[in-house]
Amino acid sequence: MRVYTQTYTVTVPDEASARAAAELLAARGHRFVAVRRQPEPDTGWNALSVLQEPPSEGPPVQPRDEIAAVAAIARLHGGSSTGSWGASPMTLRIFPQDGRVHEMTQEESEAIRAALPVSVVPEVVPPPGLRCRPAPKRGFRRADALFEAVAGGALTITAAVPALAELVATEGVPDRYAADALTLLLQMAVDSPGSAGAEVARVLPGLPAGRCELTDFLLGALAATVGATPPPGVGAIADSYPERGPAVELMRSPSSAGALAAALAARPDLADPREDPAAPVRPRALALLARLGVWELDHARETRAGISR
Repeated sequence: MRVYTQTYTVTVPDEASARAAAELLAARGHRFVAVRRQPEPDTGWNALSVLQEPPSEGPPVQPRDEIAAVAAIARLHGGSSTGSWGASPMTLRIFPQDGRVHEMTQEESEAIRAALPVSVVPEVVPPPGLRCRPAPKRGFRRADALFEAVAGGALTITAAVPALAELVATEGVPDRYAADALTLLLQMAVDSPGSAGAEVARVLPGLPAGRCELTDFLLGALAATVGATPPPGVGAIADSYPERGPAVELMRSPSSAGALAAALAARPDLADPREDPAAPVRPRALALLARLGVWELDHARETRAGISR
């Protein structure tokens, strides 16, 4: 009999979100969970966990359901996850005490996991990552400081939105930082459609299109939040990557039930099971576009489509 473990990392903007994510990971039976701030120059906080599967005679199986569940926890708190990494039982011995907030025995873990509802995660073959120009290896201190201030709540919406917009519009800013800024603007506009939405509508005309595929996709999603026309580049994205066609159509028609249904059918892995299907279409569509935006940013990094850290 062999023992397999999986480690997970959820990255979120602040400590409170990391602790909330840690609670949900523990509620899924993860053996150990720790909360730690990311090392500089990165910003944000991590909830780190390790999960041990029951002993098995077969080879390790990719835990697709758990990966999807952890990704949903990350999205719930405005962050992202790195999937899972297979590890040896030794991981349980060396899992750091630093920042540890939850721990349980294997028996307690298995009891919790046995009571979890069984779900079937639809198989989705991800398209190639949206391309950007390669980022320089050196950091960009101005952007890092701004992102930290926004994530930490040090800036009001009326101050944060124009500052992020200026970063996107400044010539010479690497695409990766423009993409990060657009993702933050997108999340703010969806989470606070009144205050942030009004600010986004004011700065949107000054945001340049055509930087790269990823920034055009994010700009198209951002335009949808305020009822503006997406940039022309999203049409080229739909032509180059037919899998993204439903998402582009949703940007153009975020109030269309048919467009939302088609986008969900194309990306069932990003559906939020907590949403009421009878709720108004537009806010559900914008929430899906925000999740798509975060996923595209992470996917571009994972596939090293010119935006690797």
